[in-house]
Amino acid sequence: MADAFYVEPYQTPIDVGDGLTLVAPGLSGDGLHYGRRERGQLRSDTLESDQFRRALDEADLEDVHTLILPPGAPSPTTEDQRTRGAGKIAEDEVALNVPAEGAKTQYVMYQDEDGVISVEFPESVGETATVGIRGGTSGVFHYKFRIRRTQPSGETRGVLGVLGKKVIKVIARKLGAAAGTKLATYLWESRARSFEGFHGSAKSFDTGALAELLTDKPDVFTSWKQHDGKKSLLFIHGTTSTTTGAFAGLANFPEKAKELFRRYEDRVMGFNHHTLGRSVAANAIKLYEELSQHAGTYSFDIICHSRGGLLARALKELDEATIGSLIKQPSWCRPKQSAMKIDRIVFVATPNAGTDLAATNNLPKWLNRMANLASFIPDSAGSAPLAAVLAVASDVAAALVSLPGLADMAPDSPFLDKLNPPSVNSQSYWAVEANYHPSGPFLRAVEDPIVDGLFRGKNNDLVVPTDGVSIVGSAFSLPGSKVKKFSSTEGVSHTHFFTTGETWDHILGALP
Repeated sequence: MADAFYVEPYQTPIDVGDGLTLVAPGLSGDGLHYGRRERGQLRSDTLESDQFRRALDEADLEDVHTLILPPGAPSPTTEDQRTRGAGKIAEDEVALNVPAEGAKTQYVMYQDEDGVISVEFPESVGETATVGIRGGTSGVFHYKFRIRRTQPSGETRGVLGVLGKKVIKVIARKLGAAAGTKLATYLWESRARSFEGFHGSAKSFDTGALAELLTDKPDVFTSWKQHDGKKSLLFIHGTTSTTTGAFAGLANFPEKAKELFRRYEDRVMGFNHHTLGRSVAANAIKLYEELSQHAGTYSFDIICHSRGGLLARALKELDEATIGSLIKQPSWCRPKQSAMKIDRIVFVATPNAGTDLAATNNLPKWLNRMANLASFIPDSAGSAPLAAVLAVASDVAAALVSLPGLADMAPDSPFLDKLNPPSVNSQSYWAVEANYHPSGPFLRAVEDPIVDGLFRGKNNDLVVPTDGVSIVGSAFSLPGSKVKKFSSTEGVSHTHFFTTGETWDHILGALP
């Protein structure tokens, strides 16, 4: 059952139920408060999406409070006005105090009237705070964040609940033995991405090899003899994804898929790996270690998406000493039981020059960008699953985040510094990139500086700078004939490359 309350346009805190207090001087009207949603509970009146409920359960988190506030577009407050008066809340702000109730960590997801989402974290400890907000198990979490001017789309349902009103969800990490010792991100990745390593099929394309390559639950690959001494095709996915998550679009182009399998005589494989909690160098070591269990000589051409291209380059370009230095194990040596050669690589939306979105200090912006990708383009190949966004947000709230898999993609990362020396030999590289311009509410989610203004003025595909796929400073610049670039009018974003036949045509043109 919901608790009803009335939002008044004053500085006086409003008791909304269960110990929560709210100040929203720019809003006026009826509000509702819902308490903890039990695992698996369906609440039809709040119109939460199934996607959100599944993501919470997968990330082992709880939505402990839901507030539905009246719509409104308060006048923007200038910075001078915003700082007047100790503790004064501006008209375009909301202040919220939430009891900790034993939670280890807590944060807020705010969805405005037309579905744009932002992730909000507790403020620093204030005069009225009774506990440190990052990691306390009693007391109160204090929030203050700006509410956005909106243009409602007329739709009825968003990821977090009903559209046409403002929805605030308080997300908390469940208490448990693992919760105090491990990052929520690592726990999510170990559960949701438990399968790691090579996978594929001993079958031919005509007898179901593509379906086995793209299955959600692959089996460990065992048919190594047919690959020994011959050229194979390897798929490497990007951040938070899997082979099927990234490349499922290939199933929509059966003739192109058949041609790929024909060229490699059905020697087609995928490599699943952890992309948040493990660095690119550590992924390379994982691949080498698995390959070493199967004596032979292996040669691969690679089709890769996003961060997967950095792993492909690490395998092709980095020597043992460099990989060892990146993992702080100078004496590391590549296993000698097998030999591997990487030939052609097709980069699809690979941040070869890095992406600011991956820098550790930009994690809140990464969260906002990925939350809105999950909201407006749900279940798209290459987008971070909503559960991953929720888990990373929990670790950011706890000030515990250390995600080497993301940090490697930052433009000034030590990894990219090693990977991009001057004059890289790029003769066997091809690229697919895009300049994407969103529209409607999603455009505001991308361009609104409150949500994510990181790429303002820069051509990008929503995640990776457009030119940074094929042009990398003094390292390399691919000729136009080897680059497929989707223009802003073609509607191809970071999550949509493999749903268009032109991407696969360019890939076929690049491979022997």
